[in-house]
Amino acid sequence: MAGLSVMGYLQVVEYFDPKRQPSWGLELSLWDYVDKRELVYVDIARRSGVGYILGGNDGSFTAVIEDLIFATETSQVIAATLDTAKQAGAGVNSAAKGYILGGYTSANTAVIEDLIFATETSQAIAATLDTAKRYGVGVNSAAKGYILGGNDGSFTAVIEDLIFATETSQAIAATLDTGKQTGAGVNSVTKGYILGGYTGAYTAVIEDLIFATETSQAIAATLDTAKQTGVGVNSATKGYILGGDTGGGDTAVIEDLIFATETSQAIAATLDTGKFGGAGVQNGFV
Repeated sequence: MAGLSVMGYLQVVEYFDPKRQPSWGLELSLWDYVDKRELVYVDIARRSGVGYILGGNDGSFTAVIEDLIFATETSQVIAATLDTAKQAGAGVNSAAKGYILGGYTSANTAVIEDLIFATETSQAIAATLDTAKRYGVGVNSAAKGYILGGNDGSFTAVIEDLIFATETSQAIAATLDTGKQTGAGVNSVTKGYILGGYTGAYTAVIEDLIFATETSQAIAATLDTAKQTGVGVNSATKGYILGGDTGGGDTAVIEDLIFATETSQAIAATLDTGKFGGAGVQNGFV
């Protein structure tokens, strides 16, 4: 067979796209100079998607970052660590970076630290929250991350953003209707939501944040039962709060929020055991 002889060039692009599986790789394209045609395209996967846990409390505050490689389901401590050991920060992420906003280091902190996915390096960024806080809820659009509420010495209703492109942060004009901490965060393409939480009492209220207008209000739907420290996860069409603390004990109930209709109810499935304060992950968009 005769070899391929062309006048052209090779284009190599590295990508990281969490919506793809594997999500990290190289795209190689051979282009013809004359006809401007792509002759050959090769996608070389380098690494599957990865999840990370940043900081926490293992008997004391920790700065350790551990990963979970989805393709192999293996987990290990990575070389990078947070600048400061902490717990109760709010996690958000862009396509290229994860961020931990605020938290508790033996005092509330306003520091924002990043984790660059491609290099697995971490550092505090120049921007900080306007107010040091812990137990806020993280939600994100494609362009921004947000921390909703929390505790800055008292329950706060403030919403602060982090603009991914510029890594600048400020409180936005909108606030939650009520200061609260330890709600569960979920988001659709157009809105983030904080489900339940603690305002000085357990609450069943669901509040939204409309990304396009950055306005926030309590929606008509409420949880069936007031609770805090439930875990938020979501599909493209629904958010869910799993478990939580109702004040009368740990619950195994799972409640949903249908994004299209903004209605909420307990679903038939329950957790095997009542619990609160777990960690939520999901496979898919948002």
